[in-house]
Amino acid sequence: MKLTYYHVDAFSSEPFKGNPAAVCVTDKPLDDVVMQKIAAEFNLPASTFLYRDLNGWHIRWYAPGAEIKLCGHGSIAAAKVLYEEGIVPIDNELVFVSRDQVEVLAQRKGEKLSIKLPVIPAYEKIDLPDDIKEAFDAKIICATKHQNGYLLQLGSEQEVRGLVPNFHVLAQYKAVFIVTAKGVKDYDFVSRVFVPFAGINEDPVTGSAHACLASFWSNETGRDVFKAFQASARGGVIGLQVEGDHVTLSSEAYIMGKGYIAI
Repeated sequence: MKLTYYHVDAFSSEPFKGNPAAVCVTDKPLDDVVMQKIAAEFNLPASTFLYRDLNGWHIRWYAPGAEIKLCGHGSIAAAKVLYEEGIVPIDNELVFVSRDQVEVLAQRKGEKLSIKLPVIPAYEKIDLPDDIKEAFDAKIICATKHQNGYLLQLGSEQEVRGLVPNFHVLAQYKAVFIVTAKGVKDYDFVSRVFVPFAGINEDPVTGSAHACLASFWSNETGRDVFKAFQASARGGVIGLQVEGDHVTLSSEAYIMGKGYIAI
């Protein structure tokens, strides 16, 4: 069987930035084991698999080592392919339904793509374990718990950008570590995301983390619209709007290439 795939840099308008994902659009669902093997073969942060039936678009996301429950950049990449390749008219709203029946809404307006994700609350302030504090070796203004791990606020954008965590210590926790601070000039806030337990020391640009960051900064500032920057080596800019229990993420994506694999 030949399977067409696309290589997409999500959260970027140019190549080699943002977060890369593979997108495969199929006529029918693939076997779970096959999807996992394909994702391992691509070895990108996410591989997105899509098919459509009478009930709509079904979506699955896989990292090289495991399935992902919710993937923002994989959803942006999928929307880019469907609109750019003319599979879906550009004025149509997309509704992706995950294996867990989570709905991700996607739209295109001009060159901008947007997805709507459920808010991930990050209000509960906690005392961090000492080894996590030592692993970050930074002045942590406050720490909060979210459903996938921890969100840490530092004192400045410079501290976030210069952070060098101890990944060996962090890998002992099955947690996503989000570090953030107020932006200095161009952005309302900046962030970085570390997931060493899953083999991803630092994720380039993380859509689902911004569903958490938007919630945190909305609670801190009383605002609901933000321009954010994830300060990884590749970097990515995301527009955010909090709307009740959902957050809309807006950005661009760049299709690096198209090909096929034979399986």
